[in-house]
Amino acid sequence: MNKNKQIMVLYHDGCIDGFGAAWAAWKKFGARAEYFGVERGQSLPNLKDKEVYMLDFCYPLEVTKQLLKIVKLLTIIDHHISVEKSIKLAHKYVYDLKHSGAVLAWKYFHSRKKVPLLLKYVEDVDIWRLKLPYTMELGVSLRTYSQSFGVWHKLAKEWEKSKTRKKYIKEGINMVRYENDLVKHLLKAAERVVFCRKKTLAINAPVYLASQIGDAMRKKGFPLGIIWQKKGDKIVVSLRSTNKVDSAEVASHFGGGGHKKAAAFRLPINQKFPWKKVKK
Repeated sequence: MNKNKQIMVLYHDGCIDGFGAAWAAWKKFGARAEYFGVERGQSLPNLKDKEVYMLDFCYPLEVTKQLLKIVKLLTIIDHHISVEKSIKLAHKYVYDLKHSGAVLAWKYFHSRKKVPLLLKYVEDVDIWRLKLPYTMELGVSLRTYSQSFGVWHKLAKEWEKSKTRKKYIKEGINMVRYENDLVKHLLKAAERVVFCRKKTLAINAPVYLASQIGDAMRKKGFPLGIIWQKKGDKIVVSLRSTNKVDSAEVASHFGGGGHKKAAAFRLPINQKFPWKKVKK
């Protein structure tokens, strides 16, 4: 860590939307800031007397209260309903459920500039609006590129022009076809379970496919879907639901959070699952 840098940017790690928000900050601060991908449960970097920006991420209430005692300035830009109270404790904040973290960050740091098409696509997938043309294809293609500010700078330029954007659409077409086929096969291995008094499906699958798998579960008539994966010494549990179940509320019981239809939490790897397998 460079002790001379007074600006610290913390963003949601392992998330396209989180990195998109960090990229928006990088376009503002460049090398004047330090950038850290963070997750719940991780130890915090040294933030004493720093100007801190939290993007697409917010710590729980008690942690946020402690941060306010040591930082010079705390600005939070987020759209996760589960941490609304924490967000609104910050010295400055932007909280809007209608946009993704990346788009909110861009509008905050570059209020006089139009939102890059790259970030519009990030938002379209992140909040599962799926309104833009070839949004799934471009979203899948984007995941295959390094989360590097320089790489995203190049991608943003090329996505603005339909001629150069076609390359990424073509990349995504075959990948989407493959992922759709993969989801069908993965669903065959799903277990019927009872979780929070609801009959649903649980499946061990890559978390990056959580939204696609959750969408398939919804179409099968399940109000809540569970997608879990081992990651280090934790089990990452992603939830996807219909309007009948609040995923964020369910996740909050296990120390997690997110949105009404999409949320997540983590479990110690040796802890029993909070759902019970049932006979078909």
